[in-house]
Amino acid sequence: MIRAALAMAATAVPLVPAAGADPLAPGAASCLACHAEGGGLPDLGTLSPQAIEAALAGYRDGSRAGTVMPRLAKGFSAVESRAIAEALGRTGAAGR
Repeated sequence: MIRAALAMAATAVPLVPAAGADPLAPGAASCLACHAEGGGLPDLGTLSPQAIEAALAGYRDGSRAGTVMPRLAKGFSAVESRAIAEALGRTGAAGR
């Protein structure tokens, strides 16, 4: 019983970022499942934050076509989209 509790504690996900780690904007981490290097879709780390923000705005307002992205982008406000773009753009987490 004690071994099981210790094993669970050792693999628990921390609730706060490790010291020195940059926390991602809410929603940004899930983008990396498909949009990180080698993910099969455009690597967000190669795009500027402005390009990502513009793409999200286009998906949100319908001026940019897509299958899944229009639905996802509509779930974020312009402010949230900017935070995601800044977190994942060339200088953000995806670009590291």
